[in-house]
Amino acid sequence: AGAGPAAPAAPAGEADFVFDGTPPALPARAAAFAAVGATADTITFSFNSSSAVDATSGVASYTVVGQLGSAPPARCAAPAGRAAVFSDVRAPGAGVVQVRASGLEPGSKYRFRLCATDAAGNVAPGLVVSAATVASK
Repeated sequence: AGAGPAAPAAPAGEADFVFDGTPPALPARAAAFAAVGATADTITFSFNSSSAVDATSGVASYTVVGQLGSAPPARCAAPAGRAAVFSDVRAPGAGVVQVRASGLEPGSKYRFRLCATDAAGNVAPGLVVSAATVASK
């Protein structure tokens, strides 16, 4: 049995499009999201920006959000409050990328979430990591 006739091409001046309602896949092992350094007021992270996959519209950016305490941000949007941190990384496919959260409280524990967003605006649920700043002397 054949697949049937091919769909007609769009008339001149018009375009075909594909609906994309699926967020990118962000495998934890491939992303390797980790804290790689800390001072009294900064924490530096690294992750592999080539790790997310989105076959329909492609990965457009990565977002890192964080907050003070033991609970991670519930989603990848800038959380409210003084202790919130937010970074939008537009480097998909660039390999290992480092992001620094600064202006943090000395000697404090934070939780961070890394998410990938595709060109259609779909956001992956994200990966979570804990990190702490160094106590002041």
